[in-house]
Amino acid sequence: MKLSRIEAVSLPGGQVNHDHYGYAGHTFWVMDGATPLSKGNPRAADEELCQLLKKLDQFLRSLSGDADVSLREIMSQASGAVREDLENGKDREPWEMPSCAVAAARVHERHIEYFLLGDVVIALRSGEDMVLI
Repeated sequence: MKLSRIEAVSLPGGQVNHDHYGYAGHTFWVMDGATPLSKGNPRAADEELCQLLKKLDQFLRSLSGDADVSLREIMSQASGAVREDLENGKDREPWEMPSCAVAAARVHERHIEYFLLGDVVIALRSGEDMVLI
């Protein structure tokens, strides 16, 4: 199976677009960031969310070429590292931390491996067939 073209559609939910996508080799991903529900500084919240998305992107980019490491394992490692960075000695409730929805897919010779967390979609077309992940 071959991926020949990538397109992205992004509809921001506010003034700042927290959507992100990337690809490396036969792996591609989509992220939809969400700022925390706290009353803190909105600019700091945006910056923190951008750090989260960047770190997830780096994990996916660096490990996606290793077919022995599943997308689920990559995301597990990434979420642990990101959470550690975000907590950084701060005592916060879960809703006070940024988060994101993630969809990742890796194209293998005979199948597609995918990881989905949240409400983002990856659409793949093979000939006339459309597959939504």
